[in-house]
Amino acid sequence: MIYDSSFYADLNKPKFQPPSWIFAPVWSILYILMFISVFIVAKHTPDYLKPAAISVFLVQLMLNLVWSPMFFVHHKIKNALFICISLTVCVAFMIVLFSKISLIAAILQIPYLLWLIFATILNASIVKLNP
Repeated sequence: MIYDSSFYADLNKPKFQPPSWIFAPVWSILYILMFISVFIVAKHTPDYLKPAAISVFLVQLMLNLVWSPMFFVHHKIKNALFICISLTVCVAFMIVLFSKISLIAAILQIPYLLWLIFATILNASIVKLNP
């Protein structure tokens, strides 16, 4: 997979597009919170609920990891939007599920959900501006 930086630079972007330097620290913090949360869940989940809790975490992680290549490598911004919407729904479901196990684990996921909502709006705006 080859990342084409000119592709993204050439896209029309909305005025609320954050500066590119913000993405690395935000995602670093979100991944730290995400893995602390799943660690809490893995440690405190009753055996009958553990497969569901870990599975939903892994599904959202897979969706998360697939978005970047879809957008930046394959240049399929509409497909990336579908992935982003699916990811946001999955994380919302994960928060509900995690809240049944640990309120702290669920709360740790809220910044991730908020960022995903913003990312979905951003991705949708890019789709709209680049027909």
